[in-house]
Amino acid sequence: MTQIGHPANHSRVILHIDFDCYYAQVEQKRLGIPRDTPCAVQQWEGLIAINYAARARGITRHMRVHEARARVPELVLVHVETVGADAPHGADAGVGADPAKGAPAPNRSTQKASLERYRRSTAEVLTLLHAQLPGAVIEKASIDEVYIDVTAEVERALSRHEAHGGLLPEADSVVIGGPLNPGSEFERRLGQGAGLAARLRAALFEQLGYTSSAGIASNKLLAKVASAMNKPNRQTIVPPRAALSLMQNLPLPKLRNFGGKLGDSLAALGCATAGDVLALAPEVLERRFGPERAAFISAAVQGISMEPVKAREVTKSMLAAKTFYNTRDLDVIKSWFVVLANELAPRLGIDAEENLRRPKNLTIYYRTETDGEHSRVFLMPRFPPGQGPSPQVLAEAAYSYFLTGCMADALPCSRLALSATDFTPVPAAGTSAITRFLSAPAQRQQGHAIRAEARSALGNDAPDAAPHEAAAPGAILAANSRSPGGSGGGAEARAPSTAGGHSSEGPVGSEEDPLLAGVDVRQQAALLREAAMLRTLRNAPYDSSRGAAGKSGKRKADSQHSITRFFGQGS
Repeated sequence: MTQIGHPANHSRVILHIDFDCYYAQVEQKRLGIPRDTPCAVQQWEGLIAINYAARARGITRHMRVHEARARVPELVLVHVETVGADAPHGADAGVGADPAKGAPAPNRSTQKASLERYRRSTAEVLTLLHAQLPGAVIEKASIDEVYIDVTAEVERALSRHEAHGGLLPEADSVVIGGPLNPGSEFERRLGQGAGLAARLRAALFEQLGYTSSAGIASNKLLAKVASAMNKPNRQTIVPPRAALSLMQNLPLPKLRNFGGKLGDSLAALGCATAGDVLALAPEVLERRFGPERAAFISAAVQGISMEPVKAREVTKSMLAAKTFYNTRDLDVIKSWFVVLANELAPRLGIDAEENLRRPKNLTIYYRTETDGEHSRVFLMPRFPPGQGPSPQVLAEAAYSYFLTGCMADALPCSRLALSATDFTPVPAAGTSAITRFLSAPAQRQQGHAIRAEARSALGNDAPDAAPHEAAAPGAILAANSRSPGGSGGGAEARAPSTAGGHSSEGPVGSEEDPLLAGVDVRQQAALLREAAMLRTLRNAPYDSSRGAAGKSGKRKADSQHSITRFFGQGS
């Protein structure tokens, strides 16, 4: 393969911070377990996180609980948080899943594992990082790792140090390829970045009690590779001059995006390391993957990536899933929807409060014995701004959707998942334009005047406001089938309300005119102008030469449609 070579103009300094055995650290902090005590986090009968004290005693990830206890009898086991109809969100599953120690053992047949405790800790981490580096671009890569573009901070800090005739040392980092060269401008930048990484890691430990490892490089790919090289609690710098030698023997699974089908395809070509891919002729990659993907692979195995750090901390979707034994029993299906809603609803509430947004869609995923995975998309039940839906409402809506839109091909079922997607911003509670508009009596009268004006112009064409009728819990108000991105069909439905059948656009029991729901002040002013125009256009002559209403008739139709659309959106 032709080597591309690293770009001569290095302009970025990227950090990748990865927490050491994160789940175990969170539990040790929460429960006051000493760092030198062997500790592991279990999910049912398997281990999903092991601290370094346990690793030193031979405990490994995914080891079975009984095997780990036999090897290290004093091992402290903490079960992940569980959620179920009989275990409210946040309940402690206990240390070692031992009922004698004060907490009931988790029940896999009625509960599901939840990572919410660790998500909350990650939110604390992000808050601290922003406080340490205001204005820096921080990307949450996963629950236990972040990327930070510190280029601007490095520039400012480097200018200050050079102005005083000194340079910040490389902060006790491991440097791949030998010590940094003070004569290289970019290696001085990397050294400054290492100083920032050390400062951040120290703050994370001192303020939150978490140790972490870091990688410092010119791009995200190399920074992530570097952060894993000298764990735990250390940091590694990769200068561009060392990138090719580092990549030569790097196993492909350690490269981001090189697992799964891509990794399998490269393994089929005889490649186990990035160096093996580098040894392939370019035409071999192009024949197998096409020119564009071949170029991506060629650059990545040389440690080259131009992917930017994106300020992405808010998730695009939220998922709660559970796998179980095949069942046709609808009572069992309903009980699992209750469990899933008990996990998802509180998360949506926290997200609504913190990020002032709500999901538009609720996707139901299900797995069948014969046809594999399926999904259907529905509208999310409405809930007030700044709040999430109640678990009961969410579970009832999901079960109703399942019965009407999924059940035809869903049984027997062995997996269910609920996903909240397509988040849209909402105003803070009490600050919507219509609320402000209706808050003063004079303005309320103006709103009624606008309505009367529009109705006068539209005559019988004005839509009646939909009455706020209470729907039965979980009732489907409307449904239309569609296929979400492929075969298998799908459904989207208008969701039932969460407030006793009332729309969340206005408070329950409000005297607000429902016709004005969703119409802000600017739209109301526009409607008033269009209403006046419609009165003028009502007697517009018919243009027989065009076989339809003339320009004035088209303007009338457009305006009438505009008013109908605005006044009808709250119904």
